[in-house]
Amino acid sequence: STLFVPDNVDFDTNPMCEAVSIEREQECHEIPTEPSPRTIYSCWNQKQFIDWFTMHNRYVSEAKLFDSEKRNYERPVLMLIGDSITESFLGTSYGVETERTKSSYGEEAFRYFQTLLGKKYETIVNAISGDQVQHVLWRLQNGELPQSASSNNQAIFVILIGTNNLGNGHLPSPTAEGILALTKMLLIQTKGKIVLLQVLPRGDGSKILPKLCPPRCTEDKKPFQSFFPAVRKVNDNLQNAMSTGDETIKMAYISKRLSLIDCGEA
Repeated sequence: STLFVPDNVDFDTNPMCEAVSIEREQECHEIPTEPSPRTIYSCWNQKQFIDWFTMHNRYVSEAKLFDSEKRNYERPVLMLIGDSITESFLGTSYGVETERTKSSYGEEAFRYFQTLLGKKYETIVNAISGDQVQHVLWRLQNGELPQSASSNNQAIFVILIGTNNLGNGHLPSPTAEGILALTKMLLIQTKGKIVLLQVLPRGDGSKILPKLCPPRCTEDKKPFQSFFPAVRKVNDNLQNAMSTGDETIKMAYISKRLSLIDCGEA
């Protein structure tokens, strides 16, 4: 199908979430629990919009190729799902090598992927820089999840997603709900194990948070100073869901089919 590309649209003037009342209530144009492709509210510009759909089409093609090869997997399938942090394993951002991916962090991630993960596992990297939970939900439901991986009970699916929801104005609770919705979807649609990584700390609050106020403001209508409280709340909600949340999540966690990993203290 032909991609409709918004024309004469100033992407920068379309925030993800907007204030709708003086009580600091907000309305977001994309919802973490509802699958959505990238829109004018989640792209910086028209080029990024086009690049995202290009990456999506590429991953759909790679999923079909993965299925068509019909290998007898002597190594377990490992599917890494996420955003720019995970895409760094490919050494790219939106499929293109950048200064960040050429940095020591990017080179180390790429080298680790090539020398260890790529030899031990049949590895699939399914990640696009800037993605939020709803985008991953949409991508996996629209052709990016290989059938041969989802039907393999030895497969491992690693999820690291959610930081860009916070960075674009979503509140911690809806962000956690989206992450859990993605986790539940994979538990239902696959037979392997799920490794859910908690949201990592981020130190760019002083740069990003002033742009999110309003609606993301303190009680005295000032920008928050740090992302750490929001990250901590997301991770607390994820941890609580393992024992008090959805039955599918709880049973998978009890049976150790689902693991929740804390990779950094926030």
